[in-house]
Parts: sequence; C-alpha cells; structure tokens
Amino acid sequence: MESMARKYFDELLSRSLFQKSRELSFTMHDLIHDLAMFISKGFCLRLEGVESREVKRARHLSYARGEFDVASKFEPLYGAKCLRTFLPTSLKQNEYYEEFYVSKKVLQHLLPLLRCLRVLSLSRYQNVTELPDSIGNLIHLRYLDLSHTAIERLPGVLCNLYNLQTLLLSNCSSLLELPADIRKLINLQKLTLASCSSLTKLPAGMEELINLHHLDVSGTKIEEMPVQMGRLKSLRQLSAFVVGRSVGSSIGELREFPQLQGKLAIFKLQNVDDARDALQANLKDKKDLKELELAWGVEDADDSQMEKDVLDKLHPCMNIETLTIRCYGGTNFPNWLGDSSFSNLQVMCGSKFPPKEYSPKIPSSSPPLFLPAKQIGVKGPHPGGVGQRPSDA
Repeated sequence: MESMARKYFDELLSRSLFQKSRELSFTMHDLIHDLAMFISKGFCLRLEGVESREVKRARHLSYARGEFDVASKFEPLYGAKCLRTFLPTSLKQNEYYEEFYVSKKVLQHLLPLLRCLRVLSLSRYQNVTELPDSIGNLIHLRYLDLSHTAIERLPGVLCNLYNLQTLLLSNCSSLLELPADIRKLINLQKLTLASCSSLTKLPAGMEELINLHHLDVSGTKIEEMPVQMGRLKSLRQLSAFVVGRSVGSSIGELREFPQLQGKLAIFKLQNVDDARDALQANLKDKKDLKELELAWGVEDADDSQMEKDVLDKLHPCMNIETLTIRCYGGTNFPNWLGDSSFSNLQVMCGSKFPPKEYSPKIPSSSPPLFLPAKQIGVKGPHPGGVGQRPSDA
C-alpha cells in the first residue's frame, strides 16, 4: 500500500500538482489549489466562516487550531452527520512550544454524534487527559491522532475499533499504559509511541497485531519487548528493540523481520547470554536498514569477550550508512568493522565506554570515517529510556 501511494504521489509531483517547499514538506500550486477547492466544494470544508447549511453534505473538515477552541466554534458541526474527517491544522510552521486547549463539550457531546468519522485528530490539545467511552461507537475510524496530548490511559472500548489502522500517541508524556486488549486491533498498521516517557512496558498480546507495519517506541522507558514479537512479520519500521531475558523476547526475534528499513536501535545487549542468539538476528540480510545503533547497559561490563562475540555476530548489511555503538565493553572491535565493502558508510561513531581506562582496539583496515570516541567527542550512554540522549533523560 505504501509503495503504491508513493508511486501516485511521485506521479502527481512530476506533473507539478505539488512542489517542494522545504526538505520534508510539499505545497500545492495556487492554481491547482483553487481548482481542487472548486471541485471539492461542498464536500471538503474549512470551519472558518462556514455556515450551518454548508456542512450537511460535508465529508472532510479542517480548521485552524486556536489557543482556546471553545464549544461555540464547533456549533455548525452538529448537523454534519456524514462527516468523515475532523482535522485541526496549524497556521504556523513551528508550534512545538505552543499550548492549545479544546472545550470538553467537543469530546463529550459533539464527537459521539459523528458516527461516520474515518479520521480524527485531537493532536496538541493539552487538556485532553482522557477519552469518553463513546469513542467506542466510532466503528468506522481508521486514523486517530492523540499525539502531544496529556492523555494518561486509553479507554478499553477503543480496542473495539477494529477498522483502526493508524494510532498516533507520540509525545504523550503522561501515558502510563496501553489497553490490555490492544491485540483486538487486528487491522492496526501504524503505532507511534515516541517520547511517551512514562510508558514502561507494552501489553501482552502485541504479537497478534499481525498487520502492524510501523512501531515507534523511541524515547519510552520500555524495559523489554513483549514475547513472540517475531510474529509481527509485516513490520517494515521498528525504531528500537529492547533485548529481554524472558523466553520469547531475545534478540533472535529480529530474524523474523527481513524487510526492516530506515533506522533500528538495539538496546540492552548485555542481556544476550549466547552470541549465537545475536547471529540469529540476521542483520546481514536486512538490506534496507540505513542506520543502526547497538547499545549495551551503562553498568560495568563483566564479560568483555561475550560483548565482543555479540558485536561480531551483529554484522550489518553492507548498505548501512550510519553505525553507532554505545557502552561497548569489549577489548577490541570485530574484523568486519575493517571491511572495505562498507562503501556507503557515512558516519561511524563509538560513544563512551564506561568505566574503562581504555578504548577498544580498532582494526587497522577500518574505513577512514571510523573514529574512536576521543576523536569524535563522547556522546555518552543512555541513562534514560529507549533511544533517549542524556539531555533528554
């Protein structure tokens, strides 16, 4: 689905329907925008200035998120029984430090009436701490964005939304846990939990989300992955894997994800008891991985030979571009680090190796971009959660 969507987008871009504005964003030419507005008139609306009679046929609605969105702002929507998209947008390019609030009446009285919703976003509303149980009645919902809210727990009825494909919870720093029945969301494809800094574990049964393509747990405090993660064979993007000591949460589960792409961080490698488990991760065949981070714990290494053997077995594909090694306690690096086949390697950095008085020996044939920690400036270990930098902890 993603490849087909990219193909369509690239086709529209080549025909100048879109144009690049910044590195990661695109805009629509004014003439194309006016044409699109004309064609979609009556079905796609902006809330600003809209009249009640216009919303009856509306399918897709967006509006500029305000500092305080009072209930009266949304009064025209009480007649929008066929509405499929409820999407707040920003008029500013950078609103990261802005705070927004929405009337509780919108959640409690308006949203339950919009039974046809497919897309719902409450992103960045700081006063959203919980969802009403009536959210479970939005059975057609495909996309739910609660990122940057103060939500603490999701209601169990959310797990009845069997059509849900995307659940965005990034930067929900107050989120304590996910619903125990999240496994019921069998059509879920994308789950983002980045920077949910109060989240310490994922619920059992996650392995039943067999259609999950994207899982982001960076910046959380997850202590280990749920058991049998290897059953998620559709995974394309996995931000981090936290090695556990439990049966079924070992590093060997990674062997089931041959199509991983982008960036992968593997944490708590000190929990690998047998280097052969690291070999089973089969990093060498993950050809679409571009960035790899390998991290041991911050405690003293008590088996430098084991750490060397584990690192030796975590030989990545030659297509890797960035490699970061943290808190490695081995006395030297494996020979594959000196392999000239790493032609695409752009950055390779070894961060602090506490509390040793030495740095591991580097193979003499290492690529020229391999720099020991003292030369690149120590980045330090991760004293905080998954993927957190020291400044984030």
